Amino acid sequence: MKERNWLTWLTVLSLVVGFVAMGTGIWLSYEAVRVSRAKDKVDEELYITQKQSQATESSLKRQNSKLTAANSSLKTENQRLKENNLGLKNAAQKLPEKAEAAGMNLWVKEKKGKHTLLVKVDNETGQTERNLLILLIPGTSEATLNNLPKLFPVNGAKPQYVYVKKVPVGSSSISLNAANDNSDLAFFFKNNQENYWFKGSHGRSDKIGSYSHFAKTLSQIGLNAGKLKVTKIKK
Repeated sequence: MKERNWLTWLTVLSLVVGFVAMGTGIWLSYEAVRVSRAKDKVDEELYITQKQSQATESSLKRQNSKLTAANSSLKTENQRLKENNLGLKNAAQKLPEKAEAAGMNLWVKEKKGKHTLLVKVDNETGQTERNLLILLIPGTSEATLNNLPKLFPVNGAKPQYVYVKKVPVGSSSISLNAANDNSDLAFFFKNNQENYWFKGSHGRSDKIGSYSHFAKTLSQIGLNAGKLKVTKIKK
């Protein structure tokens, strides 16, 4: 009897252990599936996050590239504006001198005798001008700053001239010897900014610059800027 009871309990125990083992197996399988799904979800979220991060990084790179290009364009435009502004400033600085050059004019008023011209000097600059050098241009030649050396070669005859230290405001006159009846006039003068200017046969004004440039220009036509004979002007 006792042997049967022992077998019965052993059978029951075996069944219980089997059910527990089966339940544990089912639970472990469920947990494995749950963990696997959780891992898959995490992997999927990580993948999506990586994709979004890559897309964001790519977008930031494109935006940075655009900003770099825009910055470069702005720098170029800023440089252009600076150059334009500098050009405008230089032009504005030259305007007073241009106006001053336009206010200095002269022409032959009349002939006095066979070889003398009376030259009228008209200073409408509103200020005393200095170092007026009038050149007599032979024949019908057109006098420009560039062709003066051709009109008066260094080894040729020196140009006839009149040199005046100060030119008063308003009209004045001066006599000039003329070996040729068909002659024209050109002249140099120094303004109050210490710059020398040249005005040719047709009134074109050319800025020469400093005294050294003036002296160099005169040396090209056989004149010495330091040894010019001074003549008085008549008001």
